[in-house]
Amino acid sequence: MEVEIIDNQSSEKKEREDGERRRWVEHFEELLNRPAPQNPPDIPPADRTLPVDCNKQTKEEIRNAIRQLKKGKAAGPDKSAEGRRINYSGDALPPL
Repeated sequence: MEVEIIDNQSSEKKEREDGERRRWVEHFEELLNRPAPQNPPDIPPADRTLPVDCNKQTKEEIRNAIRQLKKGKAAGPDKSAEGRRINYSGDALPPL
């Protein structure tokens, strides 16, 4: 079966794509290019003190972390997405 390429359709498609592209440009120009608000909202500054302990770890904390590791297992996040994908993909594939 031969497929005939018609110039008119391809030029209409290009014109349609150009029109869509122009419309998106107009949309974002209207959306983003506008004057600043007359009364900007009064947003209080963020609290600078965070409840995070930034001190150096103690030897006791390091020992406790090492004790919590399972023998023969690598340290890292458990139940990663890659591991779940491998476990569940077996049922989705048909046998050959």
